[in-house]
Amino acid sequence: MQIRKVISCVAVALAMTLPVGAHADQRLDWILTGAGDKGTYATLDFVPGALGAAIEQRVPVYGGVNGLTLRAGALAAVPYGNAQADVEFRLVVLMLGMSGGYRDLWRGMEFMPDADMSRMARRERDAAGDFESIKYGFWEGRAGVVFPFNEYVLLLNSQQYRLSSQPDRVFDYQNGIVHDGDYLRSDTTLYLKHPYFGGFGISYQALNFPLNYKRHTQHNFGFQYLGRAGLIRSNDLIVFSLMFHNGGKALGGYDNSDVYGMPMLRGPIQALLAYRVVLDL
Repeated sequence: MQIRKVISCVAVALAMTLPVGAHADQRLDWILTGAGDKGTYATLDFVPGALGAAIEQRVPVYGGVNGLTLRAGALAAVPYGNAQADVEFRLVVLMLGMSGGYRDLWRGMEFMPDADMSRMARRERDAAGDFESIKYGFWEGRAGVVFPFNEYVLLLNSQQYRLSSQPDRVFDYQNGIVHDGDYLRSDTTLYLKHPYFGGFGISYQALNFPLNYKRHTQHNFGFQYLGRAGLIRSNDLIVFSLMFHNGGKALGGYDNSDVYGMPMLRGPIQALLAYRVVLDL
């Protein structure tokens, strides 16, 4: 059943990227070209069970080689609400950023030190309505590089460190793990892209986080597809991604296979299907 659902999501994501009539005039890999680096933009995100909105100002620096972005946004999802402000600076191929915000987990799951934190245990708590209301602030620092090999190959790498005031042993819906409040995350994706296809990326992710007074490093692998949805004339995007945790069998690392991922899935998988619209104001 879960495999059929995943296949259906992939089919929907790919079908939505096909150009339709007058809406096919923008290249499907537009989001990976760096277009639209000046002006004021509004971003709307639609995810199953979540809605997000942000407004940002992009300012070119030194003739457009570098750029400054100021952003404020909010997200309302089934398990939590989130509001944050961001500042990002692009220095040729280097990206630097910082965020501060506030999160309200209205379906929070906090665990005792000896409690079962597995996906099965979380499914049982979800079915029983066993949640806590958890509110906390957070700060995040980011650094990354964007390296285009040529017109069709692009490498993205990002490092982020998040520090928060959340209690220990709280389930992080965004990353699919239980941790004690801070984490270091590294993402590397190699994209193959084309104007008539979009971008398909192979991803590697490392998560380093504290749990029960010890730090652990978890390795994840996956893929991502980005492309035009074609529902409006320009600047819309469909995103589909899957991340898998192999239990530390490759590269060693922490075996988090019973805990990692979305509670409704039977395996250690974190999935995302989203539609984004970028409006030029």
